[in-house]
Amino acid sequence: MAAGTITYPYKRGLDVWGHSVVVPFQYTGPASYAAGGDTTFAAGQVKLGAIEWILGGWAIVASTGLSAVYYAWNPTTGAIQAFWGNTTPAGVWPEVTDATNLSTYTAILIAFGR
Repeated sequence: MAAGTITYPYKRGLDVWGHSVVVPFQYTGPASYAAGGDTTFAAGQVKLGAIEWILGGWAIVASTGLSAVYYAWNPTTGAIQAFWGNTTPAGVWPEVTDATNLSTYTAILIAFGR
């Protein structure tokens, strides 16, 4: 299973809000997405011991006819899932299918944890 990549484009330390640490990070999808999401994602990858929540984000690629993918964290499985955001009918966001190349879809996500 291919995994997405995580980078830190921000040159600063961790923010602390109350009892949670807040870590913004850049997530790029895998070259071959697996239905159910990126299950190789772990708290240590975003510099946390435990994840409480990850705020999802949009990745838009204008060169492909304005394709949009929304990355969302699934707290039950711990995976980052990808959903097509520009589908018909409006309001229906199907999960990206197996083997789809998401390596050009990058979004800023925010992790909350300890």
